[in-house]
Amino acid sequence: MFLEFAPIGRNYEDSLSYKEYKALQDNLELFPSNTAHVLEYWLDVSMFSGWDRDKWSKVPWDRNNFKRDIDMYRSLGISSYTIFATWMLHQFYLDTYGEDEAIKILKKYGTILK
Repeated sequence: MFLEFAPIGRNYEDSLSYKEYKALQDNLELFPSNTAHVLEYWLDVSMFSGWDRDKWSKVPWDRNNFKRDIDMYRSLGISSYTIFATWMLHQFYLDTYGEDEAIKILKKYGTILK
């Protein structure tokens, strides 16, 4: 058994709220950080669109906010991360917001985690 932290309700323009951060810290008292895993939604078009295919929204990608989040998780001893990038490579999203932009974001995401 391991901890998977998935803060789906968070605000992606700010750091984790105190309540979310405290919940993560409390869970890390029960589960070791070296086996903990974070599931984030930084690139989840479906979530940012309210799961409504009639209201596609651009991912509010901000490299600095992403790096801030990764640094925070690392400071807690967590080194395992995954994301949902649902709908990001859907043709409608690529046509609307640009394939080059989507690929650029995906490449930046991958290089920051190295």
